[in-house]
Amino acid sequence: MGIILGASIFVQPSEVSRHVPSIPGTLLVWLACGLLTLCGALVCAELPHALQLAVRFAGADQILAGSDYPHQIGSIEQMLASIRALEVSEAERAAILGGNAARLLRP
Repeated sequence: MGIILGASIFVQPSEVSRHVPSIPGTLLVWLACGLLTLCGALVCAELPHALQLAVRFAGADQILAGSDYPHQIGSIEQMLASIRALEVSEAERAAILGGNAARLLRP
């Protein structure tokens, strides 16, 4: 989310100014998006804890190890280490690492 907001705010300033016609309002939107991006970065810094919370909340069968940028700050090793550190069974870990995606993509 933070990457999308952070990139879009600079790629599409005309859209922001079209919906927020004042300069102070535009700066406020940029500040808010910057804060959201910071929150996203802080969540990534606590990735193992965030993953464990997600597993407890939604269940391991709802978690996928992948997205448009599936690893923390460019490190696949850190993403895999975070998943290995989860307090889940080996079957649940296998599901997170690919089984859930295969299930979703099955025709």
